[in-house]
Amino acid sequence: MEDVTLNSSQNNIKTMTVIYGIGNGFAFFDRVLIAMLFPFVLPAFGLDYSQGGLLLSCMAVGYIVFSILGGNLSDRVGRKKILLPSLIVFSVGSMITGFANNFAQLIGIRTAIGAFEGSYNSAAAAQVSEEAPPEKKGSFMGLYLSFAMLLLGFFCPIYATNVGAALGWRWACYLTIIPGVILALLAWRTVKETKKTWDLSEQNAGEKVKVSYLDIFKEKNIIVCIIMAMFGMTWQWSWTGYGTSFFMTERGFDAAAAGGIMSAMGLGGWLGMMAVPALSDKFGRKKTMAISAVIAFLFTLLLIYQSANLPPAAIFIIFFVAAFFGNGMFPIFLLTASTESVRPELGASTVGLVSSIGEIVGIAIAPPILGAIGDSYNLTMSMTVAAFALVIAFFVNLLLRETAPNIIKQKSSI
Repeated sequence: MEDVTLNSSQNNIKTMTVIYGIGNGFAFFDRVLIAMLFPFVLPAFGLDYSQGGLLLSCMAVGYIVFSILGGNLSDRVGRKKILLPSLIVFSVGSMITGFANNFAQLIGIRTAIGAFEGSYNSAAAAQVSEEAPPEKKGSFMGLYLSFAMLLLGFFCPIYATNVGAALGWRWACYLTIIPGVILALLAWRTVKETKKTWDLSEQNAGEKVKVSYLDIFKEKNIIVCIIMAMFGMTWQWSWTGYGTSFFMTERGFDAAAAGGIMSAMGLGGWLGMMAVPALSDKFGRKKTMAISAVIAFLFTLLLIYQSANLPPAAIFIIFFVAAFFGNGMFPIFLLTASTESVRPELGASTVGLVSSIGEIVGIAIAPPILGAIGDSYNLTMSMTVAAFALVIAFFVNLLLRETAPNIIKQKSSI
């Protein structure tokens, strides 16, 4: 009877994780959608690429700030009160983007969307971390985050280019309300406040939980995870931002071939974000990330320096392997190892801090620097510099205190 109850409980948690993960994937889909629609949006408003970049930056700023604030608030009042409204608002906001009539409206709408997407991720990731069985936490966190790569890297380019060309960019935004409503209804039926949060509320008799960022930063593992996020995102967003240009301008592929090669990042990242964290449950967070960083680095160098001599299918495989192991580390340092290193009531705040600081460096600071290197030298040099971010991540990872429950049990039994 206990086994049946346990299996039923884990199935319920897995269902919640899938729904939350698709919601997070939809948030990333929306973040990239406006960029995929630039060929239609920029001419419609008479904007240049700098203004287009500002649209992406304002979303990132909203996301970064409210990942921290929303996560902190959900630690105080509970996940459900933050998660559901955030999902509804950013889904509606994605649709409202299609009604914008000027650049200022676009900026305002996209900033608000980014803010609520950041709040959603912090609350959802924290609840998955709290509900997941300790010995399988890596698997659950990987499943949650994997949908971001699938929807961002695989489906968004196909949807944006086809719907934008056939119906116009506004309809590409309008139609996003459909999955948004479906996800909101599923989440509404699925969301139950984490029992630990209820216990905490009862224990404090209605008083707000005190969440101190100093308590988070006192844990060495959090500093390690933040630095890994900074350099991991630098590597990831070098390919997200400049990958297509690299394959077209420096390797001579046409748009269709370059797009096909780039899809390897979405597919490899999706599968890697499920498989690599699951391996870390068995072999440990530190060892798994160390091996993954080395493989991702070597295959990234192979991708950069041999892609001129190989057919697209071979390049796809190389990129797939690099993305599998490189992106596969993300759920571990962003979610699993970081939340395992702090008290449960600090979970969402921790997720917000690690991801936000990582985004500041990896998305806001690194891409312009890599672009300047590309302007001064070439994109091959830019991608090489970004690849060495994985080397830094490897050495920083060696400072991580192991948090995988199975490994800790093995060490304590010796």
